[in-house]
Amino acid sequence: MQYLAHHSKDNRDQGQGDRLARIVNSTPFEVGAVLLILLNCMSMAAEAQYTGYNVGYDLGYRKYNTSAAERYPWAQTTLSSLETIFTIIFLVEFLLRIAAYKQNLCKHPMLAFDMVLILMSCADFGTICWLVLIRQLSVPFVF
Repeated sequence: MQYLAHHSKDNRDQGQGDRLARIVNSTPFEVGAVLLILLNCMSMAAEAQYTGYNVGYDLGYRKYNTSAAERYPWAQTTLSSLETIFTIIFLVEFLLRIAAYKQNLCKHPMLAFDMVLILMSCADFGTICWLVLIRQLSVPFVF
C-alpha cells in the first residue's frame, strides 16, 4: 500500500520537480554555469578590445592604421554569434531554475538579478524573444 501511495500522480510530479531541483543545485551544474559566465566574460572582453581598436582607428592613433573590420574580418560575426549563443544558454539555465524552484522563488533572490540581465541581453533579439520571455515569466516575483 505504501508503494502505491509513493507512486501516485502527485508524488511523481513532485519527484520530477525534486529531481530537477537536485540537478539545478548540483555541483556540476553550478560549476558549468560559472564556467559559462567566465567564457562569456572573455567574449565580452574580446568585444571591448574590438570596439577599442575601432576607436583607436577613428581617432587616428599611430599603430591603428586599419579598422578592426579590415584587420579582423571574422570578429564581428563571431562575437555576435557568441553573444547570441550565451544569451540562449543563460535563458535556458534561468528557465530551468524557475521550473525547479516553482514554489520557492522568493527564497532565491538572485533569480530576479538573473532575470534583469537576461531581459537586457534579449533586448537585441526583438519582439519575439520578449513575447516568449513574458509568457515564460508569468510567475510573480515578490521579494
